[in-house]
Amino acid sequence: MWANLLAASVLVLIIPCDGADVRGQSFIGQHCYDCHDGDEKKGGLDLTALKPKFSAAEAFAIWVRVDDRIASGEMPPKRKARPAAGDAAAVTKLLYHVEPDAKPDDHALACRLSCFLSNSIPDARLTELAASGKLRASLHDEVERMLKDASFQRFIEDFPGQWLKLRAIAANDPDKELYPDFQTLLAADTPQLLKNLAQQFAIYSMGRDLGFSDRDEIAGIVARSQKQGGGICTLLHELVQSRLFQTP
Repeated sequence: MWANLLAASVLVLIIPCDGADVRGQSFIGQHCYDCHDGDEKKGGLDLTALKPKFSAAEAFAIWVRVDDRIASGEMPPKRKARPAAGDAAAVTKLLYHVEPDAKPDDHALACRLSCFLSNSIPDARLTELAASGKLRASLHDEVERMLKDASFQRFIEDFPGQWLKLRAIAANDPDKELYPDFQTLLAADTPQLLKNLAQQFAIYSMGRDLGFSDRDEIAGIVARSQKQGGGICTLLHELVQSRLFQTP
């Protein structure tokens, strides 16, 4: 039953998240952190410690100054390799990310949950909990129920098959003789595997790319999952319980 998801776990190690927000984050990491991290702090600026909370006026003002210097060509310094114009423009797009404050009502949350885990409309139980306003308090139990339901087979087939396009790849397990270190290497990179899988689950469930300001949420989901053993079911539980899943 879990063979497709295990294969997907391997595949997402090499699938990056797409979108301008992620390209902007990559640009900052590649071109800015060398001089503006916790050790260097050139100009008194540590970008690794500056949270991407653009709704906070002070942080937003700093990011605007950073963007102005990148857009003008002042940064990165002339002695550094020049980035592509499109990559630099992705940083500007970070500033236009709007972090929603409102939560969807329980009916909308029931629809998102049901679409995510069973590719269907909410069943009678979810509908009843949404109508009574008790769905959020019951999310853990409902996710557990849905993971055991026959309809979860749709997720197991659709997520790796359609979303990750695993159906286009020959379904062959790695040959133990040709790749004797496969399991060892996979186990050694579990944190990165969980991070990439969490990102793909989030994009799949929400129908949008992840933004720069979503990285802390993803990190929290992964950290909480690791504390509980790091399994796929645990990761799904933590995603559904997160602010990321429960906001528009």
